[in-house]
Amino acid sequence: MKGVILYFIQNILGHASIETTTRTYTHLQPDPLAHAVKELDY
Repeated sequence: MKGVILYFIQNILGHASIETTTRTYTHLQPDPLAHAVKELDY
């Protein structure tokens, strides 16, 4: 959510695979598509 690359988080936390990091932490992020739609001026 702060723009940190997931690969770095994976290494800091010692996860063996990026899938573990993604599965564990990406559900905390807001939906980027919904955010993009809200930013449109139409």
